[in-house]
Amino acid sequence: MELPTLAQEMRRRVGKAEEAAKHHGYGQGILPVDAFNGVTPQPKPKPKKKKKKGWFSKYVTDPIKHGVEDVGGYMGSVFTWRNMLDAGSTALGLFMMSLAGGMEAGGVLLDATGVGAPAGLAVNVAGAFVFTAGGAMALAGAGDFITRMSEGDVQNAWARGGKQGSSKGDIKGKPVSQEEQDAFERSQQDLEKLSRNKQIAQVKKGVEKDGQKLKPEGALTSGAKHGIDWEGGPERASDSGNPQGRFGSAADVHFATEKGMELKPGTSGYFELPSGNDCIEYMPDGTIRKPNAVWVKRLKTGVIHAYPTTIG
Repeated sequence: MELPTLAQEMRRRVGKAEEAAKHHGYGQGILPVDAFNGVTPQPKPKPKKKKKKGWFSKYVTDPIKHGVEDVGGYMGSVFTWRNMLDAGSTALGLFMMSLAGGMEAGGVLLDATGVGAPAGLAVNVAGAFVFTAGGAMALAGAGDFITRMSEGDVQNAWARGGKQGSSKGDIKGKPVSQEEQDAFERSQQDLEKLSRNKQIAQVKKGVEKDGQKLKPEGALTSGAKHGIDWEGGPERASDSGNPQGRFGSAADVHFATEKGMELKPGTSGYFELPSGNDCIEYMPDGTIRKPNAVWVKRLKTGVIHAYPTTIG
């Protein structure tokens, strides 16, 4: 290489080194010789500014999205075998009533012929019986369904006494005994030996005590609201202005299910969380805090609805 050309190359590389020192400095994974040879680290990407939501998103699309999310959570409580049986009884009863109406109409036509009057009378009597039976079945099914709904089979994400997740200074949760703490740690250790799918399958089986069985609602072991895979917590907390609790592991959900056994069907309560739990709570300002309790509602269908929260 000729001297003038070499001098130009030297100046170019010195300029590169000075540029690297000015913008990046040394100690970010490169040495001075690297900078001299034109090797520089990539500048750190600037954090993206959070886009401010417009009124349409805030007041139209977000409420619709959260509403759909809530409905998805409700479905796990609505579509139980008891509720489906009640709905089926109601539908069958209505069908029988409509069939009876057709029988009555046919009986009237037979009566009008004179010759078919005896048969028409029999059809009318049978139609009246079917109508009465259908009406009783529809009324009983609808009544049972409505009763279950009013007693809490459909739960939203808020306790009856206040907003979900808000700090409840006047509420005390039942403390965790040493025996319960030890049991929680054993549960964690046992579940950690299983694959993630097997952990969820195990916890879904629920708990059984004194002949009674209790299971967690499906949302808690999935990506639905408050569930272990829920990703919508930060956005929902920001939009609603209320903290949003999320279970962090299958062991956390199992603990909440066990606490549900201490409640009477149709009632709810607060319980302190054991040490070592993985629950978190998304805050409206974008931060995350560690909740100290779990709210549990025991439904009369043998399912619990629950979420981590902060009390005291």
